[in-house]
Amino acid sequence: MYAILVLLLTYLVTSVNAQEPNSLTLYMIKSPMGLNWRTPQSITVSTILNQYVPVTHEASRDPIGHVNVEYRCPKLNQLVITGSSGKNASDNRDRVLKLHYGLATMLSTSEGYLEGDEVRSDLDVYAENGRLSVFKILINDAACERIVRYMKEYRELSIDKIYGGVQSDPLKKEGAGCGTFGASFLEMLGYLTDSERSGWKRALGVPYRFIGGPIGGGRQVKLTRLLLAFGSRWTREGSDKGMWIDFYDPDLMYKWVWDEYERVLEDPASAPYPASTFEIKNAVGVTYDMRAITPLSGPIFKE
Repeated sequence: MYAILVLLLTYLVTSVNAQEPNSLTLYMIKSPMGLNWRTPQSITVSTILNQYVPVTHEASRDPIGHVNVEYRCPKLNQLVITGSSGKNASDNRDRVLKLHYGLATMLSTSEGYLEGDEVRSDLDVYAENGRLSVFKILINDAACERIVRYMKEYRELSIDKIYGGVQSDPLKKEGAGCGTFGASFLEMLGYLTDSERSGWKRALGVPYRFIGGPIGGGRQVKLTRLLLAFGSRWTREGSDKGMWIDFYDPDLMYKWVWDEYERVLEDPASAPYPASTFEIKNAVGVTYDMRAITPLSGPIFKE
């Protein structure tokens, strides 16, 4: 009798797990006070302010925002949460204060690593304090297989050890910042929509006079120069006075989810795929059901 009960419980647990849908989830974490990208001077000032907000767990983690990725693939025995992060927190501080990289700090790569389950406690805090929004996609088995393959090749190529500048493309093996890393999962599946590209990305021209370090040909750009750059402006696309970049911005990604949440609440049919909304404490989320969509096949990385 006991053996029969054990077999029955095992069957029930296996059945429940088998029914759990495959999913890919992006956790969008905004900066504590918001980053002001209006001018080179304003982004410098607001970055510093976000770094030095009152030092509590709720406010001091991820001062310029962050994106974490989770994929659940029960049939492949995969439940993984990760994110691209810099290994040494002092790297950027040294580039600004000692090496005088100026705005090249955000363009430079450093030693990186892929985060793991330790971030879950942070996500709980962000859900509580309102810094979190969540974008979840229900996916099919083929999409799960491609995600697992992506992460396997990502590590084999040692891309996980490169924390990229904002303009780095992980699918070109350049490493990744956190936002681009998150978006790369959708891109390599072929699931990235125009709405996400336009809503998640920021584009601007960085004046060469504010780009120091190796990227700037050895130029020295002291922090005081940026702080006192009143009236400074970004350069226009195509200008020979600046470097044009576009990149995934965690603050924009966070806001996009809120906008999508409100849109789906008002009119679920307006979403590109079957959609629903949910809440986690003070965070909101949107789910797209993309199980009927066949992912891309073939090589993952761009040559």
